[in-house]
Amino acid sequence: MDQNDSKSDTGERGSIKKSGLPSNEDWLARTFGITSAAGRFGCMSFLFIPLLLIVYCSYKGAAPDNADQNQTPAELPQQADDKTSSKLETHQPSKIASPTLTSKQREMVCKAGIAIMMGRDPKTMAAKPQKGGVTRIQYRRPDDNKLWKTDCRIDGNRFMWRGVDSFGNDGPGRWRDSPQDEVIKFSISGRKIMMTETFNDGSVVKESYQF
Repeated sequence: MDQNDSKSDTGERGSIKKSGLPSNEDWLARTFGITSAAGRFGCMSFLFIPLLLIVYCSYKGAAPDNADQNQTPAELPQQADDKTSSKLETHQPSKIASPTLTSKQREMVCKAGIAIMMGRDPKTMAAKPQKGGVTRIQYRRPDDNKLWKTDCRIDGNRFMWRGVDSFGNDGPGRWRDSPQDEVIKFSISGRKIMMTETFNDGSVVKESYQF
């Protein structure tokens, strides 16, 4: 063996020969009798294609759902809003428990509520209990001595009212409890009542009355 042949056995190919392991070409030739380059390519393709399919299926199974990937950022908050909206629609707000009031305190609150609305002196008013926890307040207007009647009920810490016979003998009107109506709330400290009237434009009027 000359010097060039000795050098050709060095490196990766030389180490394979020295180790006694057959090359890919030798293995294919001995195992399948394939010696041509085209035959070797076809055989290697046949062996590696199933391996590639296994790797692809493993990657596909680990990938996230395409439907979630294709959603735009604008769609994701919309889904959250829909869920939130659904919860809000099914939620039933708890009612504020009405404070325990004596019949005298109930009359005081009703008179104070009419007073802050109409600008009248509660001492000029008379109170008469009605059915269903309703108290009827009436007074005469000093200007023309006309009799005015108003029903009152207490809902939590809120004063509710409706006019009675406001246009003749037409009976009770509607309760002023729509979103467009003013909201009148009260607090009691001894014989002093603080009334707060909030209008739908956000303006607020406060008055206190001593009984």
